[in-house]
Amino acid sequence: MFALVLGLSFVLLMLAFRSVVVPASSIVMNLLSVGAAYGLLVFVTQEGHGAGLSGFRQVPDLRVEPPHLPPAAPSQPELSPQSRHA
Repeated sequence: MFALVLGLSFVLLMLAFRSVVVPASSIVMNLLSVGAAYGLLVFVTQEGHGAGLSGFRQVPDLRVEPPHLPPAAPSQPELSPQSRHA
């Protein structure tokens, strides 16, 4: 999906500006800005840097376990002795 958006924006910008440099630089700048935003988000929320300035508090890691589920029912019920002779 992400590649589709980048590809379509490249094609539309190439058609609009009739250049390859403008769409290519636009995609590079978009990737850099999204990467910087995600990096800053991880830096503040997961690592706790600057948490006091923004009002966040660091929480210890949560331990996630898969749920305990009962075993699944058999896909085909066993035939009773009466139904075999029918």
